[in-house]
Amino acid sequence: MGQIEEKARQKQSVNAPYYNQIEDFRVALENCELTDLGFIGHKFTWTNRRPSSAHIKQRLDRATANRGWTEKFPVNSVSHWLSHASDHLLILLTTMNDRQLKGRGAGGFKFEECWLLWDDCEAAVLEAWTERGRGNAGLSGLRD
Repeated sequence: MGQIEEKARQKQSVNAPYYNQIEDFRVALENCELTDLGFIGHKFTWTNRRPSSAHIKQRLDRATANRGWTEKFPVNSVSHWLSHASDHLLILLTTMNDRQLKGRGAGGFKFEECWLLWDDCEAAVLEAWTERGRGNAGLSGLRD
């Protein structure tokens, strides 16, 4: 899809979008090395709330980030939420950084209360906990 078609998709109105302003904004993002994070939800973030042919909807609001930010938060999503109190939609940015991703592991660690009844439970947990970070499986090795 060409740039003109993309710009036209970001505005719903009887009047054409102001291509010079949109192009200036695109150039500013490029100069600042920012990328648009995209979105989930309604595609227009602003409306003038006027009736019939005077009604305008446009994607004005967006979340952008530089490379450093996207490397720190590789899993992220931007959602547009309806707002009854504003002419702009609410924007919710949800992130998860590498530390959170790595901490999740394969399915996470589950603790069963009945393990407390085992005679060797405390010693096994203590050993696994103190060995964590030394190349061993840590508490995940207790699953077997």
